[in-house]
Amino acid sequence: SGGGNLTGNLISPVVSTVSPGAGETIGTLTVSGDATLEGATTMKLDAGNATNDVLSAGGVLTYGGVLILTNISATPLAASSYKLFNAGGYSGSFSAIEPTTPGADLAWDTSELNEGILKVVSTVVPAPRIGGIAVNGGALVISGSGGSAGGTYEVLMSTNVTLPLDLWTAIATNTYDGNGNFTNSLPYDPASPQAFYLISQ
Repeated sequence: SGGGNLTGNLISPVVSTVSPGAGETIGTLTVSGDATLEGATTMKLDAGNATNDVLSAGGVLTYGGVLILTNISATPLAASSYKLFNAGGYSGSFSAIEPTTPGADLAWDTSELNEGILKVVSTVVPAPRIGGIAVNGGALVISGSGGSAGGTYEVLMSTNVTLPLDLWTAIATNTYDGNGNFTNSLPYDPASPQAFYLISQ
C-alpha cells in the first residue's frame, strides 16, 4: 500500500492486495520490472479532480484477480476515462471489477485495458430526435439524430396526436447511418389539416 518505487518484479498472489495510494491519498506505484496481479488490486478514482491511482511497470503488466475501484469524490461521468496502468506491455484480464458498475445507468468499458485505460460508458439507449422537417417538391423530408448507429427504425404518422402509439401508422422503415442520423423523404397530402410524426426503434 502506498506510492513509491519498487526495484525488480512485483508478484501479487491470490491472497494479497496491491494499492498504489495510501488511505484517501492518490498515489503512483512504479515497478522497474514486470508486475503480475493475481490478488486484489485496489485503485482510487478521484472523478471530481480528474485523477486516480496509477500502477506503472517497466516490463509487462499481467492482469488477474479482482480490480477494486473506490470513488473518493464525485461519481464518474459517462465518457470519462482513467489511465490506471502504465506498462511496456499488457496481458491477461481481471476476473471481476468491483463495484460491478460505476453508478446508475453506467458501465465499465474495459476495451482499452490493453493500454491501461478504464472507461465509463452510458447504458442508456439513445433516443432519436427529429431535428428538421422540410417540404421538397412533392415530398416531406424528415431528418434527425440520436439513433443507434446502423439500427432499424420506423417512421410513424397519425392525424390525431392523442392516439395510442399502437394505432399510429408505420409509413416508412429505414436504418440509421453510422452516426445515428436519419433522413426520410415521404409523400404527404397538402390538403390534410394536420399530421404528426415520430421515430420508433
